[in-house]
Amino acid sequence: MRYFKYIVFVLLFVAIFVGCNPQPEAYYLLSQAEKFADGEHADSAVMLIDSIFYPEKSFNDEEYMQYLVTRTRVRYKAYRNITGDTAIFKAWAYYKDKKTEPRWTALAAFYSGCVYREQDDKNKAMRAYMEALSEAKKTSDNSLKGLVQNNIGDLFWQQGLNRQALEHFRKAENYYQNYPEQRIISICNIGRSYLMMEKTDSAITTFK
Repeated sequence: MRYFKYIVFVLLFVAIFVGCNPQPEAYYLLSQAEKFADGEHADSAVMLIDSIFYPEKSFNDEEYMQYLVTRTRVRYKAYRNITGDTAIFKAWAYYKDKKTEPRWTALAAFYSGCVYREQDDKNKAMRAYMEALSEAKKTSDNSLKGLVQNNIGDLFWQQGLNRQALEHFRKAENYYQNYPEQRIISICNIGRSYLMMEKTDSAITTFK
């Protein structure tokens, strides 16, 4: 971790030194942030993303859209406030028009949904999640499919729609067969749905 902070410090120094010119290390910072976002080091990913000072000048259009998605993604995973991260809507529109990048479209739609959810706009959040699910199904990324299904279920559960929530939690659990930590979360969600439906025996069996 100390070495990581040293690298970031050096990159920050270089960025300040070159002033407002494009950052030559910007794409490296972005790719590393994406890598950390896939693991359990969201705070480190945020640090990397925040080290990119001039994204508009440092990236081409495609890279800039990836930056917008990744920035919201790592901030969300690090439990930062994303209510103002509306720039991701631009990335969502970009990938919807492009129609050739289902994974990035799914990510942009999903995290747009997370922004809407943080803004307490559940209807827009659900529409974004549903589009994310549609795009995720075009990929082989079961982790992403499970993530979207789980959040759709959670949004239904939040509104007291426990049967609909249960359906999506079950689908998430199925996608998470090779992801034990995420699968445990989905199983717990299935159990709590049964509890809210007053199906105590099913809940106990699920938790066991």
